[in-house]
Amino acid sequence: MRSVRDLREVERAQAMIPEASEHLSFLIGADGIADHELTSLGVKIPKGAGSTFRSVLVPEGGPSGYKALIREKIAPGYWNDIFGRQEILFSFKLADSTLRELKLSEATRSVVWRRTLVWRREAGSAGLRS
Repeated sequence: MRSVRDLREVERAQAMIPEASEHLSFLIGADGIADHELTSLGVKIPKGAGSTFRSVLVPEGGPSGYKALIREKIAPGYWNDIFGRQEILFSFKLADSTLRELKLSEATRSVVWRRTLVWRREAGSAGLRS
């Protein structure tokens, strides 16, 4: 029989609610990143393990290793976002493989919106979205 703590952990993972010491990230465009590379950094994969779209929980001390992996292996034309309690970080890999990293703020909000809008347009025209 599962303990109350085990049940809370399952409910939290299903709802994708990070603990105070975790960051939430939705990993797409990173087919070159194997699940074991994430879990070796302490990243939990509550949804989408083994698939091209994964929802992950990054431990408090893990964002730097996770971001390094993203920088190296995310496909050009995609981005990754990391939602923390105090900040939201975006890593965009442009079509020419240039990396642009932004912390969401009033000053960067319009840049983030434009970058995601361009991706949505390109994904739609390539038949990647429904």
